[in-house]
Amino acid sequence: MALEPIELAQLWVATVAGLAGLAGVLWQVYQHFSGRKEEANRKLNGAVLKPWSHVKTVSLYDHDQYNRIMLAIPKEALPNDVAPSSGEQGLDVQRLPGLSTGEVFLRKKYPDVFSDWAEVRRLQEKYDGLLQRRRTIVEPEVRAGMLKFYPSLTPVQSWTEKEYRANTYILKHIIADVEMIGFWAAKDGEIRLNVQESKTQADVLYVEYRASNLPWLKVVAENAIDRALLEKRVSSWIMEPEVQKANKDLFETFQKLEKAIDKFQTALKEASVKVELTGD
Repeated sequence: MALEPIELAQLWVATVAGLAGLAGVLWQVYQHFSGRKEEANRKLNGAVLKPWSHVKTVSLYDHDQYNRIMLAIPKEALPNDVAPSSGEQGLDVQRLPGLSTGEVFLRKKYPDVFSDWAEVRRLQEKYDGLLQRRRTIVEPEVRAGMLKFYPSLTPVQSWTEKEYRANTYILKHIIADVEMIGFWAAKDGEIRLNVQESKTQADVLYVEYRASNLPWLKVVAENAIDRALLEKRVSSWIMEPEVQKANKDLFETFQKLEKAIDKFQTALKEASVKVELTGD
């Protein structure tokens, strides 16, 4: 039986009202979950994005190999519950709680910022690779040079009293200083090498040579070597074309890394402000 016009109208009104009510319920559900999502995003922002936006390069103090770095977050930029676990140099960014969640968030919501971070990581890995490559070039150069010019001296591994005796040299210290001085020469265009000698009296009089706070070699005073000649020979190792190129590549990559970090910091700080304001 066909409905009367008045009945049709009533049915339409009821249907529309029902749909409106359903829409209202769905909107409330959406608002509920949206609010929870925004709250979670703001929490992620405070715990991860904000401190992460202060990431920077930090030099690692290693007597065996200079110019090592890590990406770190300064202690003062860390959340209160994380700061105590960091050292004075800050926290290695890979140890920041929630970093992987932050990376997923950036990849989804701020892909350009995530791309900036990917470039930072790429350059850091390249830098670490070049650091190891330099060692494979410098070490055999210095090892061969010491054997050739000072065959009467014995290489030792450490400067403990047991090993570091008269007529010995610490190969890894000489290698480390050749690398360090070569790196700064790549930066400044000048080799700043100043080999110093000092004398110590024990059972006999010793002469020790060094170019930094790391001792290089020790001989009995009566067998003292020519300091100027030692300096000239070490300079020649630093000036070897392969060594110079290794340091040049390393320094240029470090410069690119610093610029990439600056760009990432700026972009992430802007994204962090937006998340704080909008929750998204």
